[in-house]
Amino acid sequence: MVQAIFLTLLAPVVLSSLVPMYLGYINASYSIAIIWALVCTLWWAQPSLNGALRDANWLQPRWYKVTLIAGMVAIVAFAFIMGDSLTYLLARSISN
Repeated sequence: MVQAIFLTLLAPVVLSSLVPMYLGYINASYSIAIIWALVCTLWWAQPSLNGALRDANWLQPRWYKVTLIAGMVAIVAFAFIMGDSLTYLLARSISN
């Protein structure tokens, strides 16, 4: 189970970190790295959101489902932004 979760997250994390590394190396704008992290978050979360809102037979109301899923996506977005920020700053410090 842990191996499946790790391999599922491997592609988004690697793809997410390549662009900030390049942007930091060429001293591009930091805001582009943040936008890229948000795009990667939505790419990762889109199938989960569709499945959770469409197929789930939860007993809770719809607003509860949306709030819970939005919270999980916010945590993942924070992780992507922090990881991409560190990658950007590391590549920027190496290039100078």
